[in-house]
Amino acid sequence: MENKEIKQVNSIFQQELQSPKVPHTPNKLILLVADFNNNRVQSFDVETGQYLEQFTEKYMKGPWGIAVNQQNNQIVVANNGTNTISMHTGYPNNPNNNNNNNNTFGTLIKVIGDNDGIRFSYPYGVAINSKGEVIVSSEHKIDILDGSNFKLVKSFGSQQGAKNGEFNAPWGVCVDPFDNILVC
Repeated sequence: MENKEIKQVNSIFQQELQSPKVPHTPNKLILLVADFNNNRVQSFDVETGQYLEQFTEKYMKGPWGIAVNQQNNQIVVANNGTNTISMHTGYPNNPNNNNNNNNTFGTLIKVIGDNDGIRFSYPYGVAINSKGEVIVSSEHKIDILDGSNFKLVKSFGSQQGAKNGEFNAPWGVCVDPFDNILVC
């Protein structure tokens, strides 16, 4: 296994990151960070640690989880403070950029959980499976959304507890190479 030096994000920006949550690397070049207390997503160069750019919007209050759908180059953000999930455009030069327009990094595409019948309670984590479905962990449940129309596909767990099938604030969610959902 090759040893590689891990770069530290430039110290100038460490002071500007306030309670950063769940970093995500959509590729080997970019690190995305949900900047919780600053209500924004920031991007950094993985090799140098230098700040690249950021985005925010009115629904982004307490962004916690972040993931990138590699199939359509959309950035998915769990907004803990507004109980919503927001979809944004990814990097325009990404070869998987299948957005309907050529918007720049972070342009809002859609907000889920605001007047659309889907309710999240303190969404924490987001992940994307190989089918492009969005998996969301919130207060006591896991929701799976269709990655193209963002409709609810499935939900499990719904009450607080420690028994099989129950959750108590599942903060983290990820998907393994076999599309198994892992929750912590």
